[in-house]
Amino acid sequence: MKCTKCGEDKDKTEFYKGRSRKCKKCRNEISIEWQKNNREKVNASAKKKRDKNLEKARKRDADYREKNREVLNERMKEYRKNNREKVNQQALERYHKDPSYQIEWREENKEKCKEYSRSWKNRNKEKIRFYKLNNQKKIFARTKIGNDLRDGKIVKPNYCSRCNGTGRIEAHHPDYDFPLNIVWLCKICHHKEHKELKKE
Repeated sequence: MKCTKCGEDKDKTEFYKGRSRKCKKCRNEISIEWQKNNREKVNASAKKKRDKNLEKARKRDADYREKNREVLNERMKEYRKNNREKVNQQALERYHKDPSYQIEWREENKEKCKEYSRSWKNRNKEKIRFYKLNNQKKIFARTKIGNDLRDGKIVKPNYCSRCNGTGRIEAHHPDYDFPLNIVWLCKICHHKEHKELKKE
């Protein structure tokens, strides 16, 4: 049987059932090309199909993520590495849009957060050990501030010293050699400060 597209003589098994005189390989190439040129139609059709069977699709996605966790994590790491600026910008935009969302979500999902934290620590013991060995001054300074806050020796203000914003206020150490020399900043200003320090 001769394919009308590539002109090759092929066995009947190389053709789909029906009237088409194009072989499977040529039909697939045509289909791939059409999908590339009609991205919006393909996406709309996929969305429609997904919405029809939403529960089934969610279960399938969850199963896939569970089976391919390692591969997906590697892909995500690679993407974040190659798109660092974009990822940081998106995170900041989400936070600026509604900073209370993260706080509320953590409050509602305390157990989930604790479990994730525990599992992350178990998976990354070597990374944690390496960090502790190479950042002893940082750890000492942070522990000192935490202990002093707990004992009431220092009091955390309710606003950022830079933008006067409220929300999550964090202690910033300009120099870890002086653990009690701190500046109280909101999460956004703290992030900006460290970004500026990295540039220097």
